[in-house]
Amino acid sequence: MPKNCQRISIMILIPMLIFTFIVTVKSNSYTNNPEEIIYEYYEYKNDKDIHSISKLLYKQQEIIKIENQLSSLDEINILRVKEDKDFDIIDLYLKLNTDIEDGSEVMAYKVRYSVVYNSEEYKDGEYEALIFLVKDNNSSEWLLDPYDNN
Repeated sequence: MPKNCQRISIMILIPMLIFTFIVTVKSNSYTNNPEEIIYEYYEYKNDKDIHSISKLLYKQQEIIKIENQLSSLDEINILRVKEDKDFDIIDLYLKLNTDIEDGSEVMAYKVRYSVVYNSEEYKDGEYEALIFLVKDNNSSEWLLDPYDNN
């Protein structure tokens, strides 16, 4: 009788462990995916959710510029997100941002998007932004540093 109980316990325990592992890996891969952070950023811009945007930013002083732009924004949609693997761009970014700790990961993405404004201050159309993502070596969190002329 004890052999049957062990087998049943093992048959129940193994699927539970597998399920727990999959859920853990999936949740970590989603939150650690730099591309997903970019999509979140643009989604929050569409929602005009300045509080959520501020949580994603590497440089908090950028929030004022973004907040001013949001009042004129009607709609923004990502057309394409592509990683820019040009090491010269990342090297230049690191030289200009000396506050980034050694060992931090930095990635660059080119984001093509379309935008519609409700103000003549900005022009509707398609634009491209260069977005840097910084992952501090003490944290597992990616933070955005958008370079956007629009």
